[in-house]
Amino acid sequence: MSEMMSIIAEAKVVTSVAQILFMVIALSLCLLFRRNRTGLVVAYLYTLYIGWNFCQAEILAKAPHLRPYAYIYLAMGIVVLALTVFGMLNQDRD
Repeated sequence: MSEMMSIIAEAKVVTSVAQILFMVIALSLCLLFRRNRTGLVVAYLYTLYIGWNFCQAEILAKAPHLRPYAYIYLAMGIVVLALTVFGMLNQDRD
């Protein structure tokens, strides 16, 4: 566990300006058209993407034996996303 904490403490997360602009524009449009829940999903997807890139670039490169945890992270992210979309679709029927 201390190995993973040292990797996280020393890591640098890099993202492109285009990705940040896309997220800001998408979130601005969601707020402009009062699609708050959609905006939350967009922000969640962006965070999941940045986290997955971090897992690939930092954790798996320095500690390949932690690969199962990276896939657990991705699987749990997809499950949460699926439950969120399912909840949003069912809430609109009420």
